[in-house]
Amino acid sequence: MPPKTYFPNLNGIRFILAGMVLVQHVAVVLQVMHISTIYQKVDALKAFGPVAVSMFFALSGFLITYLLLQENNTSGTISLRTFYLSRAKRIMPLYYLIIIIHLFILPHTPLQSFDDKLVLMDAASFKYSTIHLSDFSTKIWYIILLPQVALALMVATGNSTLPAGHVWSIGVEEVFYFLYPALLKKYAHNFKQLIFTLIGIYYLVAVLLFIVIQFSNTAILAKPIFQRAINFSIILIIYNRVNCMFIGAIGAYLFVKKHRYFYVITQTKVFYFSLVLLFILFAIGARVPFLTFELYCILFICVMLYLIKDNKHYFLENRVLNYLGKISYGIYMYQMLAIYGIVYLYTKVGFHFWYIYPLSFFATILLSAISYEFFEKRIINKKA
Repeated sequence: MPPKTYFPNLNGIRFILAGMVLVQHVAVVLQVMHISTIYQKVDALKAFGPVAVSMFFALSGFLITYLLLQENNTSGTISLRTFYLSRAKRIMPLYYLIIIIHLFILPHTPLQSFDDKLVLMDAASFKYSTIHLSDFSTKIWYIILLPQVALALMVATGNSTLPAGHVWSIGVEEVFYFLYPALLKKYAHNFKQLIFTLIGIYYLVAVLLFIVIQFSNTAILAKPIFQRAINFSIILIIYNRVNCMFIGAIGAYLFVKKHRYFYVITQTKVFYFSLVLLFILFAIGARVPFLTFELYCILFICVMLYLIKDNKHYFLENRVLNYLGKISYGIYMYQMLAIYGIVYLYTKVGFHFWYIYPLSFFATILLSAISYEFFEKRIINKKA
């Protein structure tokens, strides 16, 4: 695998996206605790988390595709062993630490009540039976790095115990990291055919699922077993948004090949148009039928490509944002623990609820920095 390439401004983008997810998670926790109704009143807040995660997926698709294509161009092949080892060192240690805390430590603390209330709110959005998964079954999916399956089963079966629900996206990325590089290694010479085949398969399945949903009230499909299967499929296929990674992959291909479309979408006027449109869509909480996340991700990739194309340093490139971007994985993983802790402190001390936001940010960043310096970095820098 080629040496890591540093793109100016990307760490700043990582931190902004992680911060957006944190803001939404704080709002959701406040809602379920009946502390504030701001989450219900501000549509933009409802989009913060899902859209930010979608953009994270697009960014992951871009970076992974860029590294793999560059390696293939320079060495003529792709070392899957090196790639898998690199990803495992970065993702698994912190993932399993968070899982251990949420599965085995949090249940014995007062903070567990916040996790339970969040799960009940999510589950209430779907029809499901009263069949429950066992705690053991739930833990197995987490242990084998498939928390997104645990989430889908929770929705399908009505399981009321889903710890660390926010780590579902890590499972989605891990599946992508496992399958996609192997496909790219085999079909790197015909990337366009590969990526559009994957996109075609995804949307074919999505359309078929949509058709099934339209007939879900018929006598046969209304049966509990089919309702559970439909809900499971919605979460596992649509909610997981792997298509956003494909959008990032296309951006990487255009960047690496310096395709003519790359020069079109990285024009200054396209950059400002995309940036302004992103802000407008966020401000009004806009949704486009069937293509909401795709639209956000396409605009995001246009903005990102402009920021990295000439290695110029914009306002996103500074020491503070660089460091916060480096620990953004920790910010995403630790944020629920930090939020629960601050909200619990609020229930005991009684300060104004608006202080929960900055305190949650501070606590999350502090936990993430300590984890990165004394735990994650040592493993990342450890030679195989």
